[in-house]
Amino acid sequence: MATRVLSIAIPEYTIDEPPEYTSIGRQVDALLEERLGDGTYLVRALSLGEHPGKSLDELADLILALGTDKYDPHRKEAEKNFAGYDHEFHASTIEIATGQLFDGEDGTSGDAQLAERVGLSAEECIGYFGGVSFRFREFLPLARSVSLRVDILAIYDPDQMQPADWVDRSIPEVGPFAKYLYKFKDSSCKQDALVALVKIS
Repeated sequence: MATRVLSIAIPEYTIDEPPEYTSIGRQVDALLEERLGDGTYLVRALSLGEHPGKSLDELADLILALGTDKYDPHRKEAEKNFAGYDHEFHASTIEIATGQLFDGEDGTSGDAQLAERVGLSAEECIGYFGGVSFRFREFLPLARSVSLRVDILAIYDPDQMQPADWVDRSIPEVGPFAKYLYKFKDSSCKQDALVALVKIS
């Protein structure tokens, strides 16, 4: 089945100043609810800030062609802690039931204490994409010293993915974060696992 390509324009979504996370989140959540249909999905959020020199359409076309954003075998992963796992990517789980989206976490930004440190409450980030965009702007600086805008959501069929294995025991396990690491069951047809691609301009 061909990958569905969805587009949404949210010009007010910038990271120069804290955006209205709940508002922009609801716009993307509504698109997913309307266009994906009921089911469980794995979602990989991507930022053009991590792919310098690529336009939104260029990165989207690469993902559609390859089934993944791993187009450069020499490109180093930002999260060095995951290097001990044979994973393809980091993704979160969502479920859509009777037209309503449920975050695989708890529908919030996840950590009220960290949210408070950057001047926001977790309640301001209710909703799936609201929480994702919040983490990319507010939490990433604590780990990588950079804030990012989410520009693409790559959405996968979980039945065609499997959990990554801890293969390099010289690198410490990542504990509960390992549940977000996935690899393809059949790496010869990665495109088949890609259900939809959302471009956020």
